[in-house]
Amino acid sequence: MLRSHQKSTPFNKYAPVLKYTSLRLLTSKAVSDKRVLQQGNCKSAFCQASLPDDELTVVRPPVGDLAYSKDEYWLLRKTLYGLRRSPHHWYNKITAILQGMGLQPSPHNPCLYQGIVTSSTATNSTPPSHRKPIHVGLYVDDFVFYSESTEEEQFFRQTLSSQCNVEFMGPLDYFLGTAFTWQHHKSGNLSVHLSQTVFTEYITHCFAVDNMNPIPQMTPYRSGFPIDAIPPPNPGDPDQKQRTKCYQSIVGCINWLATCTRPDVSPFLNFLASYSNNPAPQHYKAALHAVKYLLSTSEYGISFHSNATSTVQAFNHFPHHHDKEAYSDATPPPSPSDCYNLTGFSDACWGGQFGNAVADSTPLEMFKYCSLILAIDACVVELLHIKHCAMDLGIADAQQTITIYSDNQAAVNWAAVFTTKGTKYINLHENCVREAHYSKIVKITHIPGVINASDLFTKELKDAAHYHCC
Repeated sequence: MLRSHQKSTPFNKYAPVLKYTSLRLLTSKAVSDKRVLQQGNCKSAFCQASLPDDELTVVRPPVGDLAYSKDEYWLLRKTLYGLRRSPHHWYNKITAILQGMGLQPSPHNPCLYQGIVTSSTATNSTPPSHRKPIHVGLYVDDFVFYSESTEEEQFFRQTLSSQCNVEFMGPLDYFLGTAFTWQHHKSGNLSVHLSQTVFTEYITHCFAVDNMNPIPQMTPYRSGFPIDAIPPPNPGDPDQKQRTKCYQSIVGCINWLATCTRPDVSPFLNFLASYSNNPAPQHYKAALHAVKYLLSTSEYGISFHSNATSTVQAFNHFPHHHDKEAYSDATPPPSPSDCYNLTGFSDACWGGQFGNAVADSTPLEMFKYCSLILAIDACVVELLHIKHCAMDLGIADAQQTITIYSDNQAAVNWAAVFTTKGTKYINLHENCVREAHYSKIVKITHIPGVINASDLFTKELKDAAHYHCC
């Protein structure tokens, strides 16, 4: 393959995709509107975009072509799979098509679109003032969409089909490795369950635990073997290289589950991830035990119901690690009426990821203090992203103030002042929480450690009821 000598910069290869958090948000909104997400796929997407004039690409004809000649070359007019900029050209093409239809991308997620569909080749009999917007989530050549109006969904299908080669596959049942199980209830409500059963079964097969009988009351922790108390491996272990490779594969697979539909696996995932570079044999056994837990709970996932409470509670924890803090300040938890539409519970632990976030010379007590500040700041960043995307989707309740609970009073006080002695260990870019506080976008509130909801996902809770009732 020959190309012009003009170099492609990283910016020219920019091709964003839909964030999974945005997919969950779009699913939640569809369920609240009692609508089922629809699914579509653009066929041969990378072959639909045209190559620009300044990006000449020459290829040999494929062997076996009837017109093949030794001295024959083809000048490409369209992009092909394998070209570095094919994703970028396709993204530009599909974005231009959707914007030409009247849809606008979200400023906070360029693959989340909404708007009233317009078309020069088809007409909609509904008066413009009575039409409902269409919401679209795009992941390369796959997309999901819905509108509160069935007529608008059909009009979207007709308009997009006239612009590119696309296949509509009906209600969303499988997207980004996640199964969507929809259920219409007799009460008129709608619910959906997001799970990764197929991927979980694939993991258990890869690591040879699929023949084990599922244990309903199983937890991911082995009794008497705390993950963070396992001694390091012996130097010169001949199996260390192979064990490390398999161990890292397990951690990577569990991480994908935790990111998408299994927040319950976050605690032990991050315990295991702390030893990815040098796992001991007992670490490997702990990882296999976690895979066995996944086998026993393969149907677990995230569910949305149209009759659920209108209060949205988001739990974000940074980093996800074991917190050895002692609890002694128990008081009743905040009532649901005290939780705003977006509510975060922040917590942290002293180790792991924070080893790279705080200077090595930081005193222990200051290290704990700084880690909680970083946890609050990370919680703010994630909740602000969800808030902005929700506002872009037209969710009016998202405009209200976000309440974030932390079990460290000093860290809460820090968010309300400009300077505090000792915070020289905090980088300036970790001050999103202060800006949001003074803009009254968030409200930082103290909560006793014993009722901090973050502990559900940050502490090594071995009680089986935690994994089967929460």
